[in-house]
Amino acid sequence: MISGPSHFPDWISRICRRPEGRRAAVMITVLDITELKDALRRAEWNASMLARTEALCRAGSFDVSWPNGDLRMSGGLAAMLALPDDAPRDGSIDNIAWVPPEERAFVGGIWRSAAPGEAFEFQHRVQGADGVRRVVLHRGLLGGDGHGVALLQDITDRLEAEQRIEALATRHEVTG
Repeated sequence: MISGPSHFPDWISRICRRPEGRRAAVMITVLDITELKDALRRAEWNASMLARTEALCRAGSFDVSWPNGDLRMSGGLAAMLALPDDAPRDGSIDNIAWVPPEERAFVGGIWRSAAPGEAFEFQHRVQGADGVRRVVLHRGLLGGDGHGVALLQDITDRLEAEQRIEALATRHEVTG
C-alpha cells in the first residue's frame, strides 16, 4: 500500500505511460531509514559529549594505528593546542609536531614499548600553535587490535599552584 497524496498513483501513470497508451510496469522501492537516523543521532550525541567533556576537563585525545604509528587528533586536542581550523589533525607518533623536539623520542618510545591492554601514563610538554608551552598528563592504552587511544590533560595550572603552595609552605615569615 502506498501512502501519500491521492494524486500520486495518477502522477506515476502519466510519467510511465508507454507510447501505445498502456500503463508500464512500475516498481517502487520504499526504504525505512529509521535505524540509520537513530545511528546518526547517537553518533552526533557521542561527538557532542566528547567535545563537551574534553572542554570541561581541559583535555584532548588522539587515536593511533599500529604498526605505522599514524595518529589522528580530536577537536579538543586541537583546541588545547590552539590550532587553526584548517590545520592538519594527523601525524606520526614518532614525529608529533606539537611535542617539543627534545621530547618527541621520549613520547614515541613510550608508545612503541607499550604492552597491549595495559594502560600507561606520563607527563610531558606540548607547544601550541600560539607558542605557549603547557604540561600534559598523557594517558594511553594500546589495544590488541592495532589501535591505541590517548587522553592528554592540561595540568600546567595545577603544577604551578602546587609549586606556589610548596614555596609558601617552606618560606619562613621572618627570614623569608
